[in-house]
Amino acid sequence: MIRIATWNIEWFEALFDKHDNLLRDADWSRRYKVTRAQQAESIAAVIAAVDPDLLMIIEAPNTGHSQSTIRALENFAQAFGLRQSKAVMGFENDTHQEIAALYDPLVLSAVHAPVGEPSNGKDGIKAPRFDSVFQMDVDVDGQPDRHVFSKPPLELDVHLRGPDMHLRLIGVHAKSKAPHGAGSDKEATRM
Repeated sequence: MIRIATWNIEWFEALFDKHDNLLRDADWSRRYKVTRAQQAESIAAVIAAVDPDLLMIIEAPNTGHSQSTIRALENFAQAFGLRQSKAVMGFENDTHQEIAALYDPLVLSAVHAPVGEPSNGKDGIKAPRFDSVFQMDVDVDGQPDRHVFSKPPLELDVHLRGPDMHLRLIGVHAKSKAPHGAGSDKEATRM
């Protein structure tokens, strides 16, 4: 049996400095009236209590010029002695709300393994990788519309240690983009 969990950890990135060092201090986190130490300890306590073999993290710490999601998560796991001590991440995104996973390397291995389906001819790419553009007419005007993930889903290839078992997981950070403020159906479609 394998235990898998997913968690959107709001403001997790605010617990790390620009070099991925954990800020476990009395300064305020971005959570209301919660210190960075309190938030970090609470996150670690929940992970330990849930005790997943693999934890898919939505809104993981940033990757950027000097930051690394993987380094930050592994630093976090080490600081709290978590058995989920290895991290894997998918495609970097512009929103800095990365999708990543922490896992126990004694139980499984996990790698980012994106797949796509090649072009089917006149319609272009049939099922592109999540970091690509998907063309599909959704507003029924006879013209394909461009669809791009702002947060490309994380596709993992997971191999369990011991029994030769393998599975694929996809972690998605989906948000509703309601057309607030639209004055007509046409404006709502455009938005």
